[in-house]
Amino acid sequence: FGFSWLLNQLPKLNPVKRVPDLAALADHSGDANLPGIDIFVTTVDPVDEPLLYTVNTILSILATDYPVDKYACYLSDDGGTLVHYEAMIEVANFAVLWVPFCRKYCVEPRSPENYFGMKTQPYAGSMAGEFMRDHRRVRREYDEFKVRVDSLSTTIRQRSDAYNSSKKGDGVRATWMADGTQWPGTWIEQVENHRRGQHAGIVQV
Repeated sequence: FGFSWLLNQLPKLNPVKRVPDLAALADHSGDANLPGIDIFVTTVDPVDEPLLYTVNTILSILATDYPVDKYACYLSDDGGTLVHYEAMIEVANFAVLWVPFCRKYCVEPRSPENYFGMKTQPYAGSMAGEFMRDHRRVRREYDEFKVRVDSLSTTIRQRSDAYNSSKKGDGVRATWMADGTQWPGTWIEQVENHRRGQHAGIVQV
């Protein structure tokens, strides 16, 4: 144990700190020299890990200043919840507006919650009028996006209650997707084969 502890302490005596050279990245000679990157975001519970944090993390990754054919983002939901799946659908729809806005005006930070939370929102470019029009539109869409994301849990429960009520007699309180099929992952009212960690594998692209 003492030897293991000593090995763990040695790197702390002379820590190595690496800072990315943003100027060098901006001056790279062609996108072909950049490596491919896979980014994994892990989550397990939309309550313990607020859903708004998760969707903002994904949006900031999607808006990264990097060749789109060189990186991919994956969400790994260990809880297998429908709310995360439907939140990603909302993210994909909003990203169509958010990502071009970020790249057009080089906005920072690229998490919309952090960006719109700043007292002033800096941008690159001299066309202030065009920026303000785009800014108002994106801000309005983001506010509506947040309302939809925040209401997902309630929406899914109400939808599931409606489907379950229409199927009286089977005794199953399933969780239902928007297309009218049962969610293969964890249900709101967990049962055998639909509990957290005990459900069918789910892969969505």
